[in-house]
Amino acid sequence: MALAEIQHADGTPEGVWIAGERYVTLERASNGRVSRVADLYGAPEEVEGVVRDAERSVARAGRPLEEVRLGAPCAPATILTIGENYPLPNGSRGARRGPPLVFAKLASAVIGPDDDIPWDPVAYPQLDYEAELAIVIGRTMDRVAVEDALHYVFGYTCVNDAASRDQRFAGDQYILGKSGPGFCPLGPWIVPVAEVPDPQRLRLGSRVNGEIRQDASTSEMRWTVAEILAEVSRFVTLRPGDVVTTGTPHGTGESYDPPLFLQLGDEVVVWVEAVGELRNRVTLRL
Repeated sequence: MALAEIQHADGTPEGVWIAGERYVTLERASNGRVSRVADLYGAPEEVEGVVRDAERSVARAGRPLEEVRLGAPCAPATILTIGENYPLPNGSRGARRGPPLVFAKLASAVIGPDDDIPWDPVAYPQLDYEAELAIVIGRTMDRVAVEDALHYVFGYTCVNDAASRDQRFAGDQYILGKSGPGFCPLGPWIVPVAEVPDPQRLRLGSRVNGEIRQDASTSEMRWTVAEILAEVSRFVTLRPGDVVTTGTPHGTGESYDPPLFLQLGDEVVVWVEAVGELRNRVTLRL
């Protein structure tokens, strides 16, 4: 089971439960108690208790998923991204020591699954992709211990932590280089934490125009999901619906010789085992 937001023709979002290729609205599954995914934040463990009811609702009254368009499954106020969290190509962990490397990404960069990435090749000539597992926070986190951190997770989704390498290399402009329009595709849905018992045992990767570019396992992470959340919550208060990404493995466009940056018309697929697949195409920003 997974949670998503559909976009109606008038732009109004509505929360849904998804099972296989069928869905039912949260309102119907909950007998009118909730209508948006955000209504379920606050007590992640309680979501497990309604999954069976939702499954029965989908089986009884589910409609084909192909009838609707999915939007981003959450609307984070804060997006934090983690850098240098996977081994280098030679298998080494690199020279970095100490806590995770943390950046910010502006919420205005969020788009949904199947949405286009509107690219301005003049402002961002070196557009790159980054396949990552994303954590959706379920309740307020403030100075949480490692052993307790996963209790604050609402669920997991896929993210393409897209970046403009030219901005990063020209004066370390991380926020500008990571926050262009459409630079944060999220989705296609949120898999509740109860459905992913161990986030450190998931394969993930990316394909560009069908060509495999990244393929790795979250077991290779330098800092685990729990360690990332505990460290970040020492300094930043995370609130329900916020997103923390977990770093990308080797195989981004900049790692090739010559680099394989994205071009107009390219289709990028980011996938995470047991979570889903995120598909976006690069179009011209008008």
